Amino acid sequence: QIAAVCAVVCRVMQQSGTVRSVVRKKAALCLLRLMRKTAADQQLVSADTFAPIMSQLLEERDLGLLLGAVTLLLGICVRTTSAGYEQCQGKLLRLLERLVYLREVTADYTYYGIASPWLQAKVLRTLQYFPSPEGTAAQRQLHDVLVAIFNSCAETGKSSTVNKTNAQHAILFEAISLILALDCSKDLLASSVTTLGRFLSVKEPNIRYLALENLTRLALVPEVLESITPHQGTILGNLKDPDVSIRRRALDLLFTMCDGGSAVEVVEELVKYLTVADFGMREELVLKICILAEKFAPNVQWYVDVVLALLERAGDFCNDDIWHRVVQLITNNEGSQAYAASQVVEVLGRGASHEALMCMAAYVIGEYGRLIKSQVPTLDQFRLLHERFPTLSSTTKGLLLTAYLKMLLSDPGNEALKSEVTDVFSRYSRQLDPELQQRSAEYLVLAQNPSSAAASYVLPMPKWEGRESALLKRLAATEGADVDAAEAPAANDEAFAAVTGPAVAGLSAALGGTRAAA
Repeated sequence: QIAAVCAVVCRVMQQSGTVRSVVRKKAALCLLRLMRKTAADQQLVSADTFAPIMSQLLEERDLGLLLGAVTLLLGICVRTTSAGYEQCQGKLLRLLERLVYLREVTADYTYYGIASPWLQAKVLRTLQYFPSPEGTAAQRQLHDVLVAIFNSCAETGKSSTVNKTNAQHAILFEAISLILALDCSKDLLASSVTTLGRFLSVKEPNIRYLALENLTRLALVPEVLESITPHQGTILGNLKDPDVSIRRRALDLLFTMCDGGSAVEVVEELVKYLTVADFGMREELVLKICILAEKFAPNVQWYVDVVLALLERAGDFCNDDIWHRVVQLITNNEGSQAYAASQVVEVLGRGASHEALMCMAAYVIGEYGRLIKSQVPTLDQFRLLHERFPTLSSTTKGLLLTAYLKMLLSDPGNEALKSEVTDVFSRYSRQLDPELQQRSAEYLVLAQNPSSAAASYVLPMPKWEGRESALLKRLAATEGADVDAAEAPAANDEAFAAVTGPAVAGLSAALGGTRAAA
């Protein structure tokens, strides 16, 4: 029955002399409705037979009928593809030229001096489903029309009429989407960046949102990335906008446009912004800061500083992958180990005590606190860690107990340290928690013979093997992207060459594996 109705509707659309334009327009919209009602794998019209009908409709003069026809063609392209309808592309270009240049429309279809802005936007969107026009003439035709749209928008910016501005902006944003879809010339891309950059400072939040969104897409084009960088200050200003959706788009744009030249400034600004950011976006913000810091770090020390700042300011929003990654880099780069230990001690001295920070502190001080005991005695390091001990989870307590043992073995002659550490082991060997009880009991035995324990049981952590970036995987999963497409970021500094991917599932288990064998 649906097929029979489609046949009747197609015949109505073809009868240009005997059927009024409004009826043919309704027939086109009726066919679009029928297509949407049917299953995705069911084809109501074939491109071989329907493309000539559609091409004929696009030559009509009635703008109402043209709007219905373009809407139908857009629906067909969205549902299937533009394959088979290539002859309609030239008709769409001529229609767009007629609206933009000639403005051959009646007063009924003129909106604040703009020739049928709805039809212009619809044509521009439909053209996005076609490949780039073949032939120099067609390409020049499209280029000239797009330039005219940009010029018209520049003139509209001087107008105080909100309705006219909104209509022109609707056309402009579809034109920019078309430029991106067809990979147009560099001058059009540059014009897009210039126009969108101007919109970043307007009061209208919807315009700023669309500008940020389209600049994010443009930032993926290497040729125009440099022209977006001058707008970095304005983009950072949008992070403080009252509208959370604008703040999120600004964050996405900064993440996309960041490169080796701007990374340090961007990351430092994002770390400052972290303290005032909404709680709902802090986890995503922390993740993106970590990825940028890892990808563009000038050296390991700077990366350690960034991660410690995150753990200190937003430790509740830092997942285990973050501290796993930084301890890998520290382990694999001997030159950064003493620096990392001193920085961790400094952060603990300021009173920070987030769970993720304490996990990292347990690893770093336990492994490398010995390198700074001339500046910070081992006993002071132990007390900095242990004063947070009662408030931590059982898992983190287990890591701290391991750190205590390693600190004791690194300074076996320190009787005061030995007394306090063994007292902790003795107390927790009677805990109800079986994991803490077992660790404490074993560590208490090992503490009685430090030289044997250090030689045979409690060994330094080995270097980590390079693995795929767990941080990028987490970001891809958060944004709904294909997790398998996430790749480990490239390293800029030789220090990063030792490890090209992060952490290691089960790092806590690896730390726990330093206990004495039965």
